[in-house]
Amino acid sequence: PFYTRNGRFCLITDYLADIVSDTDYSNFTSTYLHEMGHCMGLPDYYLYVDDGEDFEGLHGSAGYDLMDEAHSDFSSISKLMLGWYREDQIQVYDSSKGTQTFTLTNGQSDEGNCLIIPRGTLNSEYKSEYFILEYTTLEQNNSDVKRNFSWRPTGSGIRVLHVEATAYNDGWYNVFKYESGKDEFTNNNKGRRFVRLVDDGDKDNLFRTGDVIKGGISGFGWYDSGGRESINPGVIITVGEKNGDSYTVTVSRK
Repeated sequence: PFYTRNGRFCLITDYLADIVSDTDYSNFTSTYLHEMGHCMGLPDYYLYVDDGEDFEGLHGSAGYDLMDEAHSDFSSISKLMLGWYREDQIQVYDSSKGTQTFTLTNGQSDEGNCLIIPRGTLNSEYKSEYFILEYTTLEQNNSDVKRNFSWRPTGSGIRVLHVEATAYNDGWYNVFKYESGKDEFTNNNKGRRFVRLVDDGDKDNLFRTGDVIKGGISGFGWYDSGGRESINPGVIITVGEKNGDSYTVTVSRK
């Protein structure tokens, strides 16, 4: 069967992983769901590369998304693009109001929510540049992460993603302009990308109580004209207390 992603055809049966045993469908299920993500309009978050290059789009303890390595939940940007959040689950920082405090609830629960910090005016369909924050855990749809990525740091905490979701018509279809492709738009993966991870790297890059996210942290900057994350976003994020199934985060202008 053929399915479409943004009007393109994709044959998902070519990508399905084998069923390991009568009781282990994990690889099959995660790969199938990844391909279904394409059918619903999401791009790959891993990189299209030549042999020997790093294909991982997101790294470390915060570097998991069903559209990257599978075996995990959709991240906040995936859920936002799919329209899975209720209106009251999407929080947006308004710089004109100065310092604001938000609550982020466990992203692997029904009440999981997100916080968007936009660059300038936020596109009405969220197809612009912004940071998106969530509280991610190893529960529910992320419960398979440790088993499949035991050699990498894992944990629970605040994940910060830098998104550039600008839409683009390539003459045939509407696509995300900076989705993976190793092309001129992404400067061969070195420039703007649909999604990057703030403080990316093979380490513990989740944020927790007392952590301060500000200019100088890798990836915490807006893109300049050359596609570098070099423009100070002009805000500081402070992670507050964890209370039960949620964290508070405070955003203030620098």
